[in-house]
Amino acid sequence: MSTSLFHKLRWRAHEYSARAQNWLIENQWLPGHHDYQRFIIVCDIRTGSTMLRSFLADHPSVRMFFELFHLFPDNVPFDVKGYKQKGGNPEVVQRRNTDPVKFLKTDVFTRQPLFVQAVGFKLLYTQARSQHMWWQDPPYERWWTHIDRSVDWKETTSDLWGYLAEETDIAIIHLTRENLLKQKVSAQLAKKTGHWGAGATGGVNEDDAEPTVSLNPKHCYEDFEAKRQMQEQIEERFSDHRLLAVTYEQLVENRNQMLRHVQEFIDVPIRPLQTETEKQRKRPLSRVIENYDVLRREMKRTPWIRFFEE
Repeated sequence: MSTSLFHKLRWRAHEYSARAQNWLIENQWLPGHHDYQRFIIVCDIRTGSTMLRSFLADHPSVRMFFELFHLFPDNVPFDVKGYKQKGGNPEVVQRRNTDPVKFLKTDVFTRQPLFVQAVGFKLLYTQARSQHMWWQDPPYERWWTHIDRSVDWKETTSDLWGYLAEETDIAIIHLTRENLLKQKVSAQLAKKTGHWGAGATGGVNEDDAEPTVSLNPKHCYEDFEAKRQMQEQIEERFSDHRLLAVTYEQLVENRNQMLRHVQEFIDVPIRPLQTETEKQRKRPLSRVIENYDVLRREMKRTPWIRFFEE
């Protein structure tokens, strides 16, 4: 038997076994419970959320779903063993697309095995917004040019963000990135190359080239201000929740300490955690940004000049 066939058969065995267990628990043929910590990783793109999600998915007591409200019109990326069939089920997809609150109650925060002590998912600032948001107007239309917007959340019958704000027992991990310039460069490179990293919804491009980007100083200034405002609004919206603020830089520089804090925060036993995500190659900004000197000069008298310190 070839290695690839062996891995495929093993994956199917695990998937079908987990699917059967989930069905038996949800229908109360096996012991289960709802007494677990619900939590969400709330974040922007390119903040290390796929990495953090991968770490938490490695914990045996955590059911860590992926980006449930990513705009796949025909699929829900649960990315948890036993959920492959459900992710492509038209009824589940329709429920997610039209009634996100019911979807959470029916398909996510459901009766779980006794060993599961925390259940969470990843939610981007811009996802599943039923209200018209300021970042959908000029000058931010450029943010959406690469995104499939076939699902219109304004047509949903329930307000996901309103519901989450009211459910104050849902713990919030607010993940941000201190250096917004590096975040922007990372996003631009990913859009340009298709290399979003292993495990990300955008997939991976295997091209080994070292691409560069040119950044518009005016757009950078507008985007940095917008990101700062988004972060503040998240903290305000979830001010009545338990909230843990984590940065990408903390995850990279003090990984073990931060993972311990996160596990304590969602109230699960402390375990050493592993990740399957890959660290993108690190190059100095001056080698990645084609107009680095011009951009730095334009930002010299702004608060954002600190982002240029390598």
